[in-house]
Amino acid sequence: EINHFVSKADNDILIKDEYNSSVALAGDSLSMDGNVHGISASAGNKVTLNGTTDYAVVAGNAITINGIINNDAFIAGNLITFGENANIKRDVIIAGRDVELNGTIERNISIYASKVTLKNAHVKGNVRLFAESITASNNTKVEGTLFYPEDSNYQGSNEASIGAIEKTPAIQT
Repeated sequence: EINHFVSKADNDILIKDEYNSSVALAGDSLSMDGNVHGISASAGNKVTLNGTTDYAVVAGNAITINGIINNDAFIAGNLITFGENANIKRDVIIAGRDVELNGTIERNISIYASKVTLKNAHVKGNVRLFAESITASNNTKVEGTLFYPEDSNYQGSNEASIGAIEKTPAIQT
């Protein structure tokens, strides 16, 4: 158990302890498998969050979220994947090129991307998408409203469960 702020910068970093503080990581390959009772700030080429954290700020090229974020998260990257075990207990803002969403979002999510795939996602609030290409697969469940731009290429499965769908003004004129 670590009771002080931790910052690490290296090529490969694995965090697997219990932290009663915030953690800042920077490097090529980062894996946060421990529990952070504070803010997790990570920047790297490949960033993976398998553990638990109170808040997350993540920037990277390839980002994978498989763990639990107890509050809010901001994620920016190129390829962003939320695994089926991902559980974000409050709100999420994502900025990326290609975003695949699985797992559970307890409140609202906003995604700014070129391509968004809602695969095995369960969002208990609203989904606001600002994307060119959007796919909602069979196992998608949105309890609130799915908002997306009228000029997006939207492909939604008839088996997806979406509370309401609302088109927003075009991204491009």
